[in-house]
Amino acid sequence: MLKRKHSTDGPSNMADEHQATRAGPVTLVIDPEGDLYMQFDSGSLLVSRKALSLSSPVFLAMLGANSKFREGTDMTLAHNGVQIVSFEDDNFEAMTTLARIIHLQSDNVPATMTFKQLYQVAVMCDKYDLKRCLWPWTEIWATPYLDCYARQGYEEWLFMSIVFQYDDLFNEVTRHLVINSEMSEQGTLVTTTGFDIGEGVSSTILERITKSRAETMFVVLDLYWQEFCKLRASNTARVCKVGGLNVAKCDALNLGSLYQQFPELQDPRQTSGACRKTVKSMIEAPAGILEFSGALIFKFGDHRPCAVGSRLAAKARKLLDAVQGLDLNDIVC
Repeated sequence: MLKRKHSTDGPSNMADEHQATRAGPVTLVIDPEGDLYMQFDSGSLLVSRKALSLSSPVFLAMLGANSKFREGTDMTLAHNGVQIVSFEDDNFEAMTTLARIIHLQSDNVPATMTFKQLYQVAVMCDKYDLKRCLWPWTEIWATPYLDCYARQGYEEWLFMSIVFQYDDLFNEVTRHLVINSEMSEQGTLVTTTGFDIGEGVSSTILERITKSRAETMFVVLDLYWQEFCKLRASNTARVCKVGGLNVAKCDALNLGSLYQQFPELQDPRQTSGACRKTVKSMIEAPAGILEFSGALIFKFGDHRPCAVGSRLAAKARKLLDAVQGLDLNDIVC
């Protein structure tokens, strides 16, 4: 696993190289003897077609000698006779950095990136299958942000951990999402800030996260449901541990407290997959159940050993500890 460093997510020297783009499109010469212009909305790169083809099977298919794609056969030429290929949908800044790496110009490759710049690199890496070519640069750039996946503004780590094949991080991120994601009104899985978890992620991975979340929610709700059923049937089997004159009142108070905390409590076999709350919020919910203290002890006697809140909270915490993330190798393979 990569070593982790604190992130400030400050500016990097990646942007400094392209200050000229603010004044209009520019042409950066990556290879002085290049035979291809990569044309973007904000500039162009003069590169070697052969270098690109060697770096990526996607570039090879697009630009190789036997290419049947438009990029390989469209002979739109610049004034100096060099072919121009449009990459208008791609990020100029990110592709410039990738072109530097592909052309072995390490001295011009930025040592740091902001997280958003790293995300743009991940998009290009995924689109053109550049993972092998970019290692170990991606590890250098990613290290400051490895512990940020649970913070707002770093939601793209799910997509990026897949692209960069960070197995351990993928496991951590998916565990976090199983516990902390919720269902939107449209029925999609989102973070608590509304970020669509499925953005850029395969349906297989999204389905696995959704399934794991639903299964975990079922176990949590079933824990509460079983307690609810015991208290509801307390006329025939008392739950109170203290005994005495107020046994029935003890059970009734626990039942009322449980129902008050979980007004939507129903058969979890019908609600686990549709529950919109986060697993974490449901696991932490028993902490809000009324406890036997103060006036209640004075009125009914000390029934604290019977308190359903603390008992359920302890069991729920064990369920939280048991939640596991997904294995990237199982999904990819």
